[in-house]
Amino acid sequence: MHYSPNDILGIDPNDILDGKNRKRKSRYKKEQPQVTEAEYQGKKVTLNKPFRTPDGPKKFSVYVKNKKGNISKVNFGDPSMEIRRDDPEARKSFRARHKCDQKKDKTTPGYWSCYQWRKGAKVVDSISFNRKDNLVENLIDELLSL
Repeated sequence: MHYSPNDILGIDPNDILDGKNRKRKSRYKKEQPQVTEAEYQGKKVTLNKPFRTPDGPKKFSVYVKNKKGNISKVNFGDPSMEIRRDDPEARKSFRARHKCDQKKDKTTPGYWSCYQWRKGAKVVDSISFNRKDNLVENLIDELLSL
């Protein structure tokens, strides 16, 4: 049997190799446009970015686009429990208990719960941003009414 150098090195002739990093770069791989904003019930929302829910049924929510192309709101997290993702043992236990390595569907609460329990995760507290925005708007309205 005859092997070429490309077969031995595991190089696909359709790939381009970057000389510095020796990483494969396929010339056929196309970037898919990432939709980050959409409209949900008449208001503009950011997709795939979890936020805290002030009075919601759960601790966090996230807007996602489902397979049909519709925007839906996914609620997840117990409001009375604390996320201890900085504790390696607690993170490992949670991820094993919830089988986080199997959660792939972004339209499910389980996926987003596991997403919050990844290492180094941060959640933007949208409540405080909304309060700041409302305070600024109220101050502007008061100044304009003078």
